[in-house]
Amino acid sequence: MIVLSIVGLSTYSVIFACYAQEIEEGGTSRAVAIPVVVVYCTLIFMMMWSYFATVFTDPGRVPPGWQPTSDPAPNQENSRGRGACLPVGARWCKRCLVWKPDRCHHCSVCGHCVLKMDHHCVWVVNCVGGNNYKFFLLFLFYTFLTSVFATTVLIPFFIKVFGYEADKDSLSDGEAAAVFMSVVLDIAFAFSVAGFLAMHITLVFSNTTTIEMYEKKRSSPWRYDLGRRKNFEQVFGSRPIHWIFPFHFTEDLPLVESACGLADHQTLRTNTSVSSSAV
Repeated sequence: MIVLSIVGLSTYSVIFACYAQEIEEGGTSRAVAIPVVVVYCTLIFMMMWSYFATVFTDPGRVPPGWQPTSDPAPNQENSRGRGACLPVGARWCKRCLVWKPDRCHHCSVCGHCVLKMDHHCVWVVNCVGGNNYKFFLLFLFYTFLTSVFATTVLIPFFIKVFGYEADKDSLSDGEAAAVFMSVVLDIAFAFSVAGFLAMHITLVFSNTTTIEMYEKKRSSPWRYDLGRRKNFEQVFGSRPIHWIFPFHFTEDLPLVESACGLADHQTLRTNTSVSSSAV
């Protein structure tokens, strides 16, 4: 509701309080106002699409029956897993009672293990993990673009609020208050999101999550680093046209699975024969 309220305030200020009147007046003002409204609506649409994709997409759960690759090197075995030969270092979640792939962590807020967990975000009421990390970054990106654009197109009307132009009465008191609040909030969001976005882009290029940055990244070179290009493609997809949309194209799904630790034949489903032999 907080996010929708802020978006609604900014949308009211840009479209209804300011540029709707410019469109009605026609002439030069109309020629400028229409592109402004079109660009703003496009940015808002992409931002909200990315936002709800982040909110409603499961960040990634361990597939039922998943086990680590069962082909350990000599003297590299342990006994967990009902007799299965599993590599040393295989991780078991005592809360979910499942094996955890690499980069998977248990989220105490969501109550389950999350593949390639980055962090739990209160703004999206969800974990940010391997399946929705791209959507989260696009949300930050479009939020930054929208905030900067809204601030830019509202500046002429923001000046009117303080009476520096002769037509200062063109805005009502309510519209003036909305414009003032929108500019202040948009500037604040632009600066805050810019720093957060810059941090995450750095993490993407190094193939590191926020958790790994603070807790796990101790070795050099980093074992998940595939080079900047491939690191970026694991999150955003293999083609530039795929990068701007908050969903995963079919051809990019293997990249997502690889980033989540489910590729290279690591996913082993539990079947009846395995269960019976374990018993």
